[in-house]
Amino acid sequence: YDSPCLGYSVGNNWPAPCIDGNHPFGDGWLLVQQRVDETGNFYRSWADYKSAFGQGDNFWVGLDAIHREVSSGTHELIVEMVGEYGEYRFARYSNFLIGNETESYALKELGQYSGTAGDGLVTHKGAAFSTFDRDRDQNANQNCAVGLKGGWWFTRSCMDRSVQSCNLNGKLAEQGGTLYWRVRRGSESLKYVRMMIREAE
Repeated sequence: YDSPCLGYSVGNNWPAPCIDGNHPFGDGWLLVQQRVDETGNFYRSWADYKSAFGQGDNFWVGLDAIHREVSSGTHELIVEMVGEYGEYRFARYSNFLIGNETESYALKELGQYSGTAGDGLVTHKGAAFSTFDRDRDQNANQNCAVGLKGGWWFTRSCMDRSVQSCNLNGKLAEQGGTLYWRVRRGSESLKYVRMMIREAE
């Protein structure tokens, strides 16, 4: 996972763009989220997910920053992941858009999917972002962020992996596996993931 894109700290401004000419998807990507090992704590409050948290290789850049960026024009999203058995996959979306805080940063658009991972985000379209201290999920019986140990765009059936297709801010495979993506053959816990966006060409 060596990349010159990783050498930064999360602050008030967006981290340095991921300009890596050797990346198969080209350069100019802005890293949104990355999980490399179990050192990062993603069981965080609404305020943390709104702003930013993390350091080194494990971080979240903040919902406010993501919303500002994707609201400035059409943006692609790529999710790169390595499953618990070591297989690399990716999912690419042509028009990633989230709402503002008043809208609970709802996942508004995804555009067209392509990739090798399966369309893990499609069932989450329209969902509000939810954290343990601000329950905005579609499940009236439980707080999904508490059960899955991280903030995310949770669906009504958040604890059923056959319905909810992914959760990228839970615990890594080594920590109990609430971080997962529903691949074509079924749900798989992940040991590495990163999300990145760039303005569509």
